[in-house]
Amino acid sequence: MMEWLTGSLWWVLPTGILGLIVLVWVWQEYEEEKSGADVGRDVGQKARIYTGGIAGFLATLTTGILGGLYEAGMSFGELGAVLGDIIVASPQLITGIGVAVLGWLTTSGTWTLSPLQYAGIAMVLLGGGAIIAMRANGDGGLV
Repeated sequence: MMEWLTGSLWWVLPTGILGLIVLVWVWQEYEEEKSGADVGRDVGQKARIYTGGIAGFLATLTTGILGGLYEAGMSFGELGAVLGDIIVASPQLITGIGVAVLGWLTTSGTWTLSPLQYAGIAMVLLGGGAIIAMRANGDGGLV
């Protein structure tokens, strides 16, 4: 145990304690009406009071970074919803992209397929996309 505390991982314990303290302060300051910037400012002021200026700066910086990551995650979620709509709406496009990616992997040497294997996989993918599109449209047409 002493080797762990005196070795290269001595900083884990104080960092974990500081992280827990900041999380408790964020929990105390969070309210529905407040934005992420307001919560970060209030946590920074609380940290400045308790520990001095440098800890307040670090707490505000950490909360700001986490708020930015949250917003980026929400944007990626919205992008996923749009891509999901595209996948559902146009199966022929998606299977065509799949065939193109398979061809690129084959020609780049990442995945080795004979021309006959590639043609067979491409026909199955494109045929499946056409069948899915016909069933989705309900009129027997491809588009």
